[in-house]
Amino acid sequence: MSMWDPPRLLELATKSLLRNEALAVAALEMLPVELFPSLLMKAYAGKCHKTLKAMKVRQKKGLLHLCCKKFAIFEEPMQNIKMILKKIHLDSIQTLEVSCSWKLSALGSFAPHLGQMVNLRRLDFSHIRKSFYIYTKKKKYVNTFVSQFLNLHYLQELYLDSVSFFKGCLHVVLR
Repeated sequence: MSMWDPPRLLELATKSLLRNEALAVAALEMLPVELFPSLLMKAYAGKCHKTLKAMKVRQKKGLLHLCCKKFAIFEEPMQNIKMILKKIHLDSIQTLEVSCSWKLSALGSFAPHLGQMVNLRRLDFSHIRKSFYIYTKKKKYVNTFVSQFLNLHYLQELYLDSVSFFKGCLHVVLR
């Protein structure tokens, strides 16, 4: 018998707003800051263009300031993730959970963003797809990613699951 977890209030509020884009646009000025990251991600995934445009306008006016202490990435295309990461102050992220079946090339393009998360305290990393690359290319992607750990001075917790690409370079991560 499995337990059903009811949706969080934040998720319900986001879904409700995006069902009616006119309401979402009108409510942007009154929304709490905590709702913006979730709304941004859902609006982008759901192609809610009016909401996204209104959020960009608010950002240009200096009213939208996305700080995010916890950030999770689950099976999202890299271009979507990059768009979202541009809207967030990466140095505000303290907990990052990544559970994606990315190829090593995607991992390499995510690496510079990880390096900017200088206040990261916890990193959960799982299910990176083992890709078959020429050794030198694989080494380049892994080194690009691993080198970012040198910027993570506050990292206290590291959880790795199904990430075989670290084989042979884990000592660099654990310095």
